[in-house]
Amino acid sequence: MNRVCGQVNPENSCRCIHKVKALAGLGMLDPQILRFHRKDGKKIKDVIDRKRLRFEETYYQEFLAQFRNQPFYDAPDMVQWLRGIMKQDDFKN
Repeated sequence: MNRVCGQVNPENSCRCIHKVKALAGLGMLDPQILRFHRKDGKKIKDVIDRKRLRFEETYYQEFLAQFRNQPFYDAPDMVQWLRGIMKQDDFKN
């Protein structure tokens, strides 16, 4: 899209008009019934936000509680381990 779309890259000219004319000519697009541009339709953020809140209340809070109650393990010293490997003759060769 970066190479062709003016919305993605402002340096490009908009080519939507060519697609719209072609799709309308094929009967695949009706300008009177716009499927994607609806001023009065639901907003994605509103639908997602309600579902996100329901998900968090139902599942995520319990998951976070379980995660936070897990013990914190100290990681091994990987630098010391790597230096030990690099000192070996097999590695040097």
